[in-house]
Amino acid sequence: MSITILKHRSALFRAFGLTVAAALLALAAFAAYAVRSPLPKTDGTLRVGGLRAEVVIRRDERGIPHISARSDYDAYFAEGFACAQDRLWQMDTLRRRAEGTLSEIVGPVTVELDRYVQTLGLAASSRADYARLGPRARALLVAYAAGVNAAALTHPLPLEFRLLGYRPAPWSPIDSIAVGKLMAQRLDDQWYIPKLRAALRERLGDAAADALTDEQVPALEEYIPGFGPGKAAKIPNFVRNATFSGAKAPALQALASFSGEDFWREPDAGSNNWVVGPGRTTTGKPVLSNDTHLAHSLPSTWWIAQVQAPGLDVEGFTIPGVPGIVVGHNERIAFGVTSSVENVQDLFVERFRSATSDEYFSNGRWRKAEHRVERIAIKGRPAVDLDVLVTRHGPIVERDGSRALALSWTILQNGGESDTVDRLDRASNWREFRAALSHWVGPNLNFGYADVDGHIGYQDAGAVPVRASGVGFYPVEGQDDRFAWRGYVPFEKLPNTIDPPGGVVATANQQLAAGAFGQTLSTFWESPYRVHRIVELLRGAPRMSPLQVGAVQSDVYDRARARLALETARLLSASSDPALRRVGAQLQAWDGRVTATSRAPTFLYEQERWLTDDLLAGKLSSGTFETYTKYFHAIIVLERALDGDRRLAKAGITRESVRSALVRAAAKAAHTLHADGSRGIEALQAWGERNAARYDHPLAQSWLLNLVLSARPQAQPGDVFAVYAGRPAFGPSQRLVVDLANWDDSSMLLTLGESGHFSDEHYLDQLADFTAVRWAPTPFTPHAVAAATQHTLHLLPP
Repeated sequence: MSITILKHRSALFRAFGLTVAAALLALAAFAAYAVRSPLPKTDGTLRVGGLRAEVVIRRDERGIPHISARSDYDAYFAEGFACAQDRLWQMDTLRRRAEGTLSEIVGPVTVELDRYVQTLGLAASSRADYARLGPRARALLVAYAAGVNAAALTHPLPLEFRLLGYRPAPWSPIDSIAVGKLMAQRLDDQWYIPKLRAALRERLGDAAADALTDEQVPALEEYIPGFGPGKAAKIPNFVRNATFSGAKAPALQALASFSGEDFWREPDAGSNNWVVGPGRTTTGKPVLSNDTHLAHSLPSTWWIAQVQAPGLDVEGFTIPGVPGIVVGHNERIAFGVTSSVENVQDLFVERFRSATSDEYFSNGRWRKAEHRVERIAIKGRPAVDLDVLVTRHGPIVERDGSRALALSWTILQNGGESDTVDRLDRASNWREFRAALSHWVGPNLNFGYADVDGHIGYQDAGAVPVRASGVGFYPVEGQDDRFAWRGYVPFEKLPNTIDPPGGVVATANQQLAAGAFGQTLSTFWESPYRVHRIVELLRGAPRMSPLQVGAVQSDVYDRARARLALETARLLSASSDPALRRVGAQLQAWDGRVTATSRAPTFLYEQERWLTDDLLAGKLSSGTFETYTKYFHAIIVLERALDGDRRLAKAGITRESVRSALVRAAAKAAHTLHADGSRGIEALQAWGERNAARYDHPLAQSWLLNLVLSARPQAQPGDVFAVYAGRPAFGPSQRLVVDLANWDDSSMLLTLGESGHFSDEHYLDQLADFTAVRWAPTPFTPHAVAAATQHTLHLLPP
């Protein structure tokens, strides 16, 4: 081989190597650009269109923005700007979910969700709400939207936009209203309950349907002070003429079965809040605590910010896409929320002229339903047109031939003022706080209150319908006005209290008021285990420090399963099987605390599954049983049967049958979990691992994206009946403890972190502290903010 040929080959190899190296460098550079370029600019100066004067955004060590502006407009502009810097893709997906346009970017997998949301008409009602707004409410929404759009132009788009291959449309004020309605949908959309009750009644009768969906435990209820049994529990004058015969109302049995995927309220989406008065704290000032419970989200459901302008200085948690602080404090008051679980929806049975007609019977005549035509764009597929029929009661959500179900819902009928949160953020006392909430429509919430003058209080907020008859227990006839809505419960009559005796007020989605008034508000309160435990801990202690008040968030006692363990232990002590006797002795020794290292909860949850299957599965259709166990906890009903409740006796569920089933379920649980050996339940997986919290990114469908974008599963304690209501897919979504003696000592935590960019240091930096319920002081006063500042960005007009 000649030297010339060798030199030629050598040159080719060098050229090839250089080409490969250049390609790898280019790929690495592109990857670095894709990873780092979307990260927000947090230092220096930016000139942005739409701003009127300079705004300063200081970020602390957790990336929390502290915004200082010279006007309301610029303050809301900067809030929208900073939120979009951190969460633009999350904001876009939230509005798409609210408006039914997810399929446009992800394809057919979300068509049914889009169809449901567009049938509800959240976007249509948001447009109607915006048209009714006053000048100030519009101006604030416009400012926020302008800030979001300015931020979208200052940096390359987040990775998710590139992976899905699209650019976001400009943000609009209507988008913010729609995202707010989406939160109402997550909390208040519960029409599955009257539908489920109709199916239960059809199979088992009225008494059983009532018992199976009743999660109250009278001995443990903690009513709002002044609304417990007695005078306040009587029917108020404004509903005195109504009849409470919902259990006998006609139901649409033909549509009472369950099939397909549903998109209703998230199971067990509850929350805790409590306020302790100055006479019970070591500081001599109130302390407010709040942890809201929702489905796990990545990025975090909430975003923390401080917003300051003349007459406004507020800090706390906001929903990305919605201006203002919903949970937090200003320089005078603190406020926190839980879902009040009120019945704000009714299903009306509409009778159409024929299976294809759009005319329905109403008060003696045929009336034409409105057609609202929607379009669902689908990535990679032709668009689908949706013809939504809307009757006088609301949209048709299900139809079977000539009969259909129309949904009446407060947030679809009455939007309220969108500056309610702004009024709340500016309130300086109890009177102004209540005045702000008097405009609130939904979601229906329990607001806890505390102020620097030492007052504590509570206010129920949201529109609650007053029905001519019934309480929303079942679907009702819509062809006349027997079950029509007669307006709303007057705001001043909703449960509220200021400086209650005992110095403690707490809510955890429990029954707010006793007697007939309680039924006016709701027929599906959650069980009182959490709220009773909270009150028990707070009232049973001497003066508590803010840290001790907040530490109640970490309590993991489960009263219901402690009862289940003791009853099972008693029954297994007589077993002829030594392995079961061993399990019984171990359950007897369990203290009822659902810790991360405990094995007893692992066994009890498996036993409960077999117990429910044993006593109920054969009595219900598979669809009804699946829906019931998804949204209700049979353990409450079965333990009530142990106490002598006979409402399920005709269904074969009595004290004796439950005891027999407990033994069978324990044996099955021991077998399936391999707890029937020499170690018993000590051989089981620790509860923290079995109960590990998952925070999966919506796009983490492949192992690589899951590895990069999702958080690793976090072992955690707690369960749905514990104050620490941790479960794998849902649980606490934020933690707040406000020390009104020292704003800068107030603790605020997100599940994950401020940022929605996976390469940002603040993507998951709060996860460990959140899971462990650690104290996280959040600066508020100018001196504390200045001392904590890590980055400073100046926004200037063009």
